[in-house]
Amino acid sequence: MEELVSQRAKINKKSVLFVLVVLALAVAGFFASKFLFMERGESKEFIGQVKKVEGNVIWAHGRFINRDNPELASKALGKDVEITVSTETIVVKILMYMPTSEELEKTGGRWNPADLRQEETTGMITDLTDNKEGITIRVLSDKNIFNKSKFTPTRIEYIEQVEPNRPQ
Repeated sequence: MEELVSQRAKINKKSVLFVLVVLALAVAGFFASKFLFMERGESKEFIGQVKKVEGNVIWAHGRFINRDNPELASKALGKDVEITVSTETIVVKILMYMPTSEELEKTGGRWNPADLRQEETTGMITDLTDNKEGITIRVLSDKNIFNKSKFTPTRIEYIEQVEPNRPQ
């Protein structure tokens, strides 16, 4: 009889130990998956405001964009980044031709930027420094730049408005 009780006690200890090990592995797996997969994202685009430009480096504050997973940008607070412009980086100025006062009268003063004529021209980093603090830039990369504080993009775009009757 004592032998039977002793065997049951051994079996119960093994069962409890097995359950504890399985629970520990499950909890560890949960936290590992949160750490490895939930905090990471993919983004090849950053949109933000220029804070400072020195030489070939732009400091900006903004958000990383993922068109397939937009909640990544909405969850994240804005981030300060350091953008290094290389000789391979294409800088593009998008000229947006603003409506004339006659056109604004017809529309009650409203206009849609998507309907305005736009033209891409070669841009320069110096355009971002000439009394344009806070100008918004769109930065594109071939590589994943999500949540990186420093990166080198392949393309930088910014919009400059062209007022009616004022050549650019």
